[in-house]
Parts: sequence; structure tokens; C-alpha cells
Amino acid sequence: MSGNRKIGMNHAQQYFDRKRSKRRTATGEAWDTTRGQRRKIHDRDRRCCAYCGDTAGPFQVDHIIPMWEGGDSTDGNLVVACEECNLSKGASVNEDWLRRLLRHEDRGVRRTARIHVAKLAAMRTGVQS
Repeated sequence: MSGNRKIGMNHAQQYFDRKRSKRRTATGEAWDTTRGQRRKIHDRDRRCCAYCGDTAGPFQVDHIIPMWEGGDSTDGNLVVACEECNLSKGASVNEDWLRRLLRHEDRGVRRTARIHVAKLAAMRTGVQS
């Protein structure tokens, strides 16, 4: 019986992975984070929230720059966030959240944060980058 249950769970996970991959962003790009990529991000961030440092969880993989604002699903734009931080950040780019990421151990994440802190500063002063 447990073998059938395992097959059913694998089938369900494949269904949700396919469903997720068919989602589209505002630019028409496919939502392309896979289960393997999410696992890789969890391992890279050592299952620790990139924003507050929480290690208890539950965790989610968060896009630093949301897909609808032109962000992508590359490793540099993805971080592990606890549920509370991810919900409070929402689907926006906030300078406070980006400044916290400047201390992240991954250079790709820090680079993404630096680029967008500069963009936000330029928008605030009215200078186009």
C-alpha cells in the first residue's frame, strides 16, 4: 500500500510542477523555478531566511525582484525567506529589504541587491539609469 501512496505523491508533485511551469509572468515569460532549483537555493542559503536570519521556518523561495517587475528565476534573484518575511515583503521591491541582502553570502544575490538599490536611488532623485 505504501508503494501506491508513494507513486501517487510523485504523480501529484509532477502535476503541480507542470502547472507551475505553465504560469506566465506579466512579460509572458514562463514561471520556471523547478523543484531541483528550489532545493539548490535552500542548500545554498543553509535553510536560513535571507532577510531576518530565522532558521526555524517554514521557508519559501522568494524572488528578490518580483517577476512582474522584470525579475527572473536565476539563482542570483532567488533567496530563502521565512513565511513571515516573504508575506510582509509582498510582491514589491523595497530598499530596506534589499539593504538586508547586501550582507548575503552569495555574490549573485548581493549583486542583484546592489543593482536595484542603485535603481531605487536613481528613481528617487529622478535620474534615469
